[in-house]
Amino acid sequence: RRGQACRVFTCKIQDNKLSRDQRTDLKMIFVEGKWLYNAILAYGDKEGHSISDYDTKSTEVIHKDKDGNDITSTYSYLPQSLRQTIHSGIKSSLRMLAARKKKGYKVGALKFISSLDSVDYKQFGVTHKILGKNRVKLQGVKGVLKVNGMDQFYGNPDIEIANAKLLNKPDGYYIAFTTWIDSDKIIRKPKNGKIVGVDFGIGTSFTTSEGEKIQAAVRE
Repeated sequence: RRGQACRVFTCKIQDNKLSRDQRTDLKMIFVEGKWLYNAILAYGDKEGHSISDYDTKSTEVIHKDKDGNDITSTYSYLPQSLRQTIHSGIKSSLRMLAARKKKGYKVGALKFISSLDSVDYKQFGVTHKILGKNRVKLQGVKGVLKVNGMDQFYGNPDIEIANAKLLNKPDGYYIAFTTWIDSDKIIRKPKNGKIVGVDFGIGTSFTTSEGEKIQAAVRE
């Protein structure tokens, strides 16, 4: 990747275009992902067990019910590819903590989570596909997702699309696309070399140092 720049473009899944099945799929990917994350940590806590040995090929996962009891469920929404990326993410975090500890930093342990906020899609063209300027297919989600914001990079032949991350935010679901582009092909916005200052008064408007007058909204 020498000579290339990495850029991440975050696009919002159109909530009003989601079908009932798609809403369920997206919700349960994060629910089952949370179950798996905690199950992997619980497995590693057992004597003689290593997190690296956890079997992501298993179709069942042990998790807690609302009363804190162990129950076993079958994966219905989380594909094996996503189970592998969650497992890999935990192992990567542990390696990072071990490296910091080796350098003398004080580090803690990974903790059980009450919710999962992101899931990685590693193989463009397999786990995730772009079917148009606002259409995306994600493994584990039925049908095609309508997405806003892809005009930031879609259609640029110089941009290489790599992995993606499905995000669960309070205001909806997002997809963050990691892309690569040759550094010499980046289009940079021209600068006029001027410094813009803002003169705030006590009134309802202000004027920039270039003389532009802007009316401010006042809330009573």
